[in-house]
Amino acid sequence: MTLNRIILLILATVLVIIIYSLPRVVVENKKEKVELSEPIQTGEEHTKIEKPVPDSIRLAIRGLKESLENSNSIEKRIIFADSLANAFRDVLFYDSAAYYLGIAADESGTLERYKIAGDAYFDAFNFTVSASGRSNFGEKARFYYQKILDVEPDNLDVKANLAVTYVTSGTPMKGIGMLREILEEDPTHEKALFNLGLLSITSGQLDKAMERFSTLLENYPDNYEARLYLGYCYMELQQSDDAKNEFQKIISSDADENIKTAASGYLESINK
Repeated sequence: MTLNRIILLILATVLVIIIYSLPRVVVENKKEKVELSEPIQTGEEHTKIEKPVPDSIRLAIRGLKESLENSNSIEKRIIFADSLANAFRDVLFYDSAAYYLGIAADESGTLERYKIAGDAYFDAFNFTVSASGRSNFGEKARFYYQKILDVEPDNLDVKANLAVTYVTSGTPMKGIGMLREILEEDPTHEKALFNLGLLSITSGQLDKAMERFSTLLENYPDNYEARLYLGYCYMELQQSDDAKNEFQKIISSDADENIKTAASGYLESINK
């Protein structure tokens, strides 16, 4: 089984989520338009996809936007921005949710708020398939994460997320170097091990990937996504019994249904 096969199996289970996570607008009719993605300027034109939004959420968004624009109170603006972010998340508009959480972070100026905004942009970064979108959201995530690291340089979780945004940028080695630095400080760091494991798979270093995922699972046995990739490595290296064991563990666990579906697909392909 090639790397393309693993990608296809996983994409088959999350395609709907990806489609509905792109920047988009909703067009009601010729007289009225309600924009559901804030224009984040990157100098490039973003593709926008129409998706029906319940009237209750559409009207709530309109009212909250007006309240935010008309309020001079920092506390109230943060509340309105939070409410808008929640509304956009309800309809899977991660880019717009991040935009408003960024406003709340800028108004607040606290590390807690910077973390929330950084994570929101990181979600948008992960869910978009647009190269320009990933570049823009990755840059925004780095902006807020760096504010945290300037005060808390030892915050390894934040550093790991920031590193991932660099991996798919024009300076991937910077991100890889940061992930390795994290493991030097904490050899069992979950996010660093997971992402370095993925990078090892994509570079064809399956033995190295197995080492990363095995170490991760020794410390975080409920990370079923890591277990799925470990099983994949076993399968590619013709260690069928070990691969079956990992996939069976996933299927009999409380893992996400998407991961279970992928594990079942691999197990079926082994048994053919």
